[in-house]
Amino acid sequence: MPKYCSAPSCKNDSGNNSDRKSFYKFPLHHPDRLQQWLKNMGRENWVPSQHQYICHEHFTASCFKVRWGIRYLENDAVPTLFQGPEVKPEHVM
Repeated sequence: MPKYCSAPSCKNDSGNNSDRKSFYKFPLHHPDRLQQWLKNMGRENWVPSQHQYICHEHFTASCFKVRWGIRYLENDAVPTLFQGPEVKPEHVM
């Protein structure tokens, strides 16, 4: 089953595409971090399910560690890269 990015205006999916895209689950078991993700996405009143994802294009390079050519999301990573004037992400350190 293909994965789709849940970020507003993002059309990325895991279907047959020449680009290697990575998809990451929402931190459902970390409420504070989840709220920061949703706030940055401009979707504060939305609740993602365990079957929804966000793609790697919404994270800065510092949010990843790469091992054996595979991108792993850092435990404290927060997505901050979004398109559109309605989304103004906050950076968290």
